[in-house]
Amino acid sequence: MTQKRNFRKVAQQLKKRTMLAIIAMLIVGTVSAQKPKLAVMDFMAGVGLYQNDVNGLSDMLINSLFNTGRFELIERGQLCELIGETNLQKSSLSAGQLQQLAIKGVNFLLLGRVNLTGGEFNIDVRVVDVGTGQLYSTAGVTKLSGQTYRDMMPKLANELATKLPQTVNATLTVVTVPEKPKSTSVVTLLGYLQVYPDDIGTFSSVPTNIIENINRQKLYGYNDWRLPTQEELDLIKANSSKLGLKNGDYMTAAGRSGNVRLVSTGKSAAEQQAEQRVNGVKINGVVWATRNVATPGTFAAKPEDAGMFYQWNRKTAWEATGSVSSWEDSKPAGNSWEKANDPSPAGWRVPTINEIETLFDTDKVSNVWTTQNGVSGSKFADKATGNSIFLPAAGYRSNSSGTLSFVGSSGYYWSSMQSIQQYGNADARSLSFGSGYVNTSNYGGSYGFSVRCVAE
Repeated sequence: MTQKRNFRKVAQQLKKRTMLAIIAMLIVGTVSAQKPKLAVMDFMAGVGLYQNDVNGLSDMLINSLFNTGRFELIERGQLCELIGETNLQKSSLSAGQLQQLAIKGVNFLLLGRVNLTGGEFNIDVRVVDVGTGQLYSTAGVTKLSGQTYRDMMPKLANELATKLPQTVNATLTVVTVPEKPKSTSVVTLLGYLQVYPDDIGTFSSVPTNIIENINRQKLYGYNDWRLPTQEELDLIKANSSKLGLKNGDYMTAAGRSGNVRLVSTGKSAAEQQAEQRVNGVKINGVVWATRNVATPGTFAAKPEDAGMFYQWNRKTAWEATGSVSSWEDSKPAGNSWEKANDPSPAGWRVPTINEIETLFDTDKVSNVWTTQNGVSGSKFADKATGNSIFLPAAGYRSNSSGTLSFVGSSGYYWSSMQSIQQYGNADARSLSFGSGYVNTSNYGGSYGFSVRCVAE
């Protein structure tokens, strides 16, 4: 009997140890070594080149990276699904977009640019750590005379293979989704300040990613939730009983630690969508505004109205008629049109050159020089849907003095992308057209052109 009891006890101990071992294996199994997973963005055209000159280079690099046997590469289709195809030709991604890549297990993001300087084609790559958003490494090669881009990509891939880790830990990704507050409705104070129904938590620093996730989900009908200013927080505290505030400090836009209650002063997502339906039409996959930008944040009253002129990457509006004084003829700063300088109304932005070029697809879009309500311009129409936009030929203001030229005979519209530098000005890509022609051009950023924006 004693032997049986001892055998049963030993068996139970073995069973317990086996279960613990299995549990330990499962836990360890969530942290295992694997090849780094890379996402490669489309290469950007830098100084002295057009975008068409470098299209396809990222595919060559992907092939060379794969041939090293060192990396796992995310397919372009997957990348488009995660961040959107229009974002593939950007020089950076938002924190929210990086988080989407991290959720899919991507470790590093590769951003490439090609510059023509001193007669040499220089290919430079920046590697961003998706987990931290920080620059991890850089690499570059120069294409010499007689060489092709395809010759250079294996060298660039091998350099990256020596600079990036051979393995990374594959950990189970746990995504925290903000709980929906216990309260069910937004409270509006003084007719303009929308207050989130409940606190989203207590934080020692600004919870940027959480706020971005909330806005991406359009929780409670808004997509621009943010931290309150001190003045707004004082108003919220004055209505504490109505809002159910907790004891303790609350964080403001200045970023001090404490509880977080978000606010919005913008239009609801539904109002923005309704406005977009009124103000925009989809042509060949891009939603275009039906009117030019007038003063910053507003549209012109009618499609035929010229709106206002803008210098590239500047938010100052210039009249489209008559003469102007104090014209700014200096070189604009920046490599692309910065969001802070974008004069487009909320929910809109200056188009990329690639979005402008979708209007040139003659299989899908028609283009005619026409007169609409007495105003000359170009009309672009989607052949499948009939959706159309009219771009008035508003002319431009010269880069040196702001003199008005070509009104009624030509139209000039900015893109958000810079090209080469020439004559002391930062040249930028633009749309230009007239009777019998339509194309893209490079102009100094201190010219005054029209802006026709696209939906974000």
